[in-house]
Formats: sequence, C-alpha cells, structure tokens
Amino acid sequence: MEHSILVVDDDQSILELFRWTLEAEGYVVETASRGSLAVEKARESRFSLALLDMFLPDIRGDKVAVELRELDESIGLIFVTGYDESIEIVESLGFKDCLLFMKPVTPEKILVAVNNVLAIPDEND
Repeated sequence: MEHSILVVDDDQSILELFRWTLEAEGYVVETASRGSLAVEKARESRFSLALLDMFLPDIRGDKVAVELRELDESIGLIFVTGYDESIEIVESLGFKDCLLFMKPVTPEKILVAVNNVLAIPDEND
C-alpha cells in the first residue's frame, strides 16, 4: 500500500528536508506552510500520516490535528515543534497515539517514527 504523508510547517527548509527524506523512502508527500492549507489538502486527499508544526502563521497545529482527525480518525499524527509548551498542548488533545519531537530533530529520527507509526518494518531487523 502506498502511504501519503502531509508535512505542515511554516519553515520552507524543514518542508523540503522532510519531503526529500520521505520521498527518498518511497512515500508520497504533500506539504503545506499554513494550517488552513493543510486542512484543505486533507479534504481533497487521504493521508496516512501528518507531520505537524505546532505554531503556524494561521492556525495552531493542535487545531489542525483535531480537524484532520475529524476528516479521518485513522490518520497518524507526529508533532515537530521548537516550543516546550507544545508538550502540554499535545497531551491536552487526549490522542494517545500521537508523537511529539522537539526541534531540532534529525530526518533519520523522523523517518524511524514515520515507519513505526505506519508499521513499516525496519530493514535492519
């Protein structure tokens, strides 16, 4: 099955780095630099997973996550943020299955997390 991933961050370099990393592994990747654009894309296409920044120019990442889960309750959620208060925000969502990484985070670490969320076996196992 082909997995589609939505990467949402207002930092263009992070969008491109994560896109490149994930596409190199065979994932189909869409990017959005604003929360509203991410929700719009999720209304048009199904995504297996969303990588979300917490603080976007228009909508906070947790609000985007709620909207994405309303559209598809099975979408995987990984938050990538540079702000400590994001931990409490994510915990307050009550989603037991989402992950949170603090920036800076390596693309390799994100790739392992994505594979785990999507249950893709590690080639080294």
